[in-house]
Amino acid sequence: MHELCVNPDIQSRLRKEILDTIKTHGDLTYEAVQDMKYLNMVVSETLRKYPLTPLIQRECESDYTIPETGIVIEKGVGILISQHGLHWDPKYFPNPEKFDPERFSDENRQKIPSYVYLPFGDGPRNCIGERFGLLSTKLGIIHIIQNFKVERNSLTQEPLQFGRSPLLRAKNGIRLTFQHL
Repeated sequence: MHELCVNPDIQSRLRKEILDTIKTHGDLTYEAVQDMKYLNMVVSETLRKYPLTPLIQRECESDYTIPETGIVIEKGVGILISQHGLHWDPKYFPNPEKFDPERFSDENRQKIPSYVYLPFGDGPRNCIGERFGLLSTKLGIIHIIQNFKVERNSLTQEPLQFGRSPLLRAKNGIRLTFQHL
């Protein structure tokens, strides 16, 4: 919601897609949600910029030599993968501090290397709640944007500051105003 508040053009485009898609489908159905391409782009960019957990923990399954270094990671060694580091690396996501849903258009999404965008992890041990989490998030956004304009107020922080926590959370909360449409 914070990014929609500080990017009113993105909020307006998203609202238009939501209203148009529901009108086309006649109701808010699973299929209607799946047809909301811009909503998917907004959620994907939100998860890139603000991954819920900063790190993914894994265990090395076999000895692995890091290319061009000679360093060997032995089987059984714990590995921490920084989602935040990958998601904010300008090598993969130019201007990483900018909220840009276009990064996740059909055309641009194909340019993102495998194992770089990891909001739910990847492979056989990815988050089992991914589909439920994405659908719940999208439904929440749809209901809010359909009924409210999200605006800044005197307490809205930009940029957001984050506290120390195992899960990403805004240090002083996220302060917004919801104006009923």
